[in-house]
Amino acid sequence: MSKFPIIKIVLFYCGGILLQELFNFPITILVTASILVFLFTLILLFIPNLVNQKFIQVSLIYLVSVLLGSISLYIQGFEKAEYPFDVPKINNVQILGKVKEIDLIKKNKVSLTLNLERVNSQELSELYNTEFICNFYKDTTNSVKKFYDEIKIGNSIQFTGTIVKARDERNPGEFNYENYLNNKGIAGLINIYKI
Repeated sequence: MSKFPIIKIVLFYCGGILLQELFNFPITILVTASILVFLFTLILLFIPNLVNQKFIQVSLIYLVSVLLGSISLYIQGFEKAEYPFDVPKINNVQILGKVKEIDLIKKNKVSLTLNLERVNSQELSELYNTEFICNFYKDTTNSVKKFYDEIKIGNSIQFTGTIVKARDERNPGEFNYENYLNNKGIAGLINIYKI
């Protein structure tokens, strides 16, 4: 491993990610540690004849790798969404939202990403990530093709639907759809059977 120092740097970077995952350091600690490492590096530049200067330089590189790993996981945590409601399924809810993205039409449904603005005449706080995937299903009385042709990105739409928390990992090794959506910034699902 001495011939390939990048392996050690990557391992320390991964160690920083693990430390951040385990201890969840606040940003103040991460910034303070970064500033101290930066100041220590500046001091080393002005002191030319240190006894173990090479050892200190290598140690600083590894410490910076750990800090970068921790900071990268901290920043990634901002994008992660969470389901904002207490119950996993809410039936027959009046929903108002703005269309962010529209998927291609499928045979029996139209899917789109919606920023929720109001649920049952209650404004949603900006503290929550309010992006949901909405699935408009075809029933005997509606046409998803007509709905797909009329809807545009940026439109505000109001409808009655069912808000659902995405399925998590129920069995070991099973795909965790909830975690997948949350990492993409989507808080949950809404199913609509009547447009």
